[in-house]
Amino acid sequence: MAPGDCLGPRSIGSSSRTWLLWACYGSCSAGRLRSYARSKSWLKRCLPPVRSASSFSVVVSIQTGPLYCPNVFTSAGSGSGTSTALTYNEIAERHWTRGSMKPARTSQELVGAVMGSELSTLKVGGPCGSFARARNASELDSVVKSDARALGRKPTVIGFGSNLLISDDGCRELLLQFKDDEANASIDPRSGLVKAPASMPWDRLVAQTVDAGLQGIECVSGVPGTVAGAVVQNAGAYGQELRQVLREVVVYDTGQFSFDVLKARNCRFGYRTSAFKSEKFSRRVVVEATFQLRPLAVSQIRYDDVARQLLMRHGIGPYPLAAIRQAVLDTRSSKGMLLGEDRNPSAGSFFVNPECSGLELYRHTRVNPRLREIPRTKVGYRTYRLSAAALIEASGFRRGFRSGSAGLSDQHALAIVNLGGACADDIVKLAKEIRSAVRSEFGLTLKPEVVTLGFGRKADPFKRS
Repeated sequence: MAPGDCLGPRSIGSSSRTWLLWACYGSCSAGRLRSYARSKSWLKRCLPPVRSASSFSVVVSIQTGPLYCPNVFTSAGSGSGTSTALTYNEIAERHWTRGSMKPARTSQELVGAVMGSELSTLKVGGPCGSFARARNASELDSVVKSDARALGRKPTVIGFGSNLLISDDGCRELLLQFKDDEANASIDPRSGLVKAPASMPWDRLVAQTVDAGLQGIECVSGVPGTVAGAVVQNAGAYGQELRQVLREVVVYDTGQFSFDVLKARNCRFGYRTSAFKSEKFSRRVVVEATFQLRPLAVSQIRYDDVARQLLMRHGIGPYPLAAIRQAVLDTRSSKGMLLGEDRNPSAGSFFVNPECSGLELYRHTRVNPRLREIPRTKVGYRTYRLSAAALIEASGFRRGFRSGSAGLSDQHALAIVNLGGACADDIVKLAKEIRSAVRSEFGLTLKPEVVTLGFGRKADPFKRS
């Protein structure tokens, strides 16, 4: 049996509720393990008789939490019923040395104090006392463990900062940037199975899948951020959403220092949200995502802006995936929604499109008949999604609107921009004014899409606006 092979519960006669990991390791003395087992009653109960002083096998229960002991590799579940035993190679790039558990040599960077304005594409934010970088799961594990053991802090993991608003007071917790611009996905063109490290840039993943002839996420081209951020936000555009093709994710628990596998159905995806935004999942960081795409070289699209471009360039579809991707990028560029193309710093779409039932929409329309002019999309049984950008403009905030050092993009009313010298309070003030105007005009409340950090007890500065 190979190191790290997983056995089902029945194969070794254990409880059906307990998954076991069979870890084979030949460089630990049997006497050393017996000595350790005597001091750990829970380990002694898990170990079978040792048959050889040079080579042996150990069985470790991983039902309730991570078990750290010499030369025993374990993957621990959370006890929620959604975890899965992982093999040695599936968990992380880790190397174990004789008699101890040590992570592989890594290149994580402990930076120290930085300004929040350096981490957010909005270019606002005060001093952040502790900051570190990690490029993969092994480095992430190493940094989190080191900081937790030294200072007992809970880290806040960020990606590219393209959806981030940091307070002018900064933040005190450890900020850990998890990204790798050079990461690549593992792609099987025949089956359509794609495994991507969560630190990988999302658009880089889209480009690689399109080049491989796999259909399913080409319409989500140009979305900034990492694969992890896309999973957390349930990124989507022009009729495609990540949840439609996600199969499972590997997550790292920053409190238990353990890795779990979550199936897509357990991530509780919604419109631009997921379980990872909830308090229950706040300690879990996505470190790998597996997608099931379709081996199709062509596809069709019906969204007006993109479909119009494709019709003019290529005639009646279906269209090559590369052509669809380029049309999406051109459309996003024309609206100033490609990162770095707007002359002023922004976080992209600041608000999500509001959803309401048909009955709510009818009631709001009776109060303000102008609501009939707002573009809408039917997304479910008697559920409609309205254009936030159109609501903002109809409430008096046109493209190019200015309020001190903050304003709206010249190309898209949904993007709040830093006009130069703006602080986080300027951005929050303008966002509150927009929300208040839309609520007063149409009775609808816009929800921010950005993630806020460092606002203390006012963790959500928009909660009461």
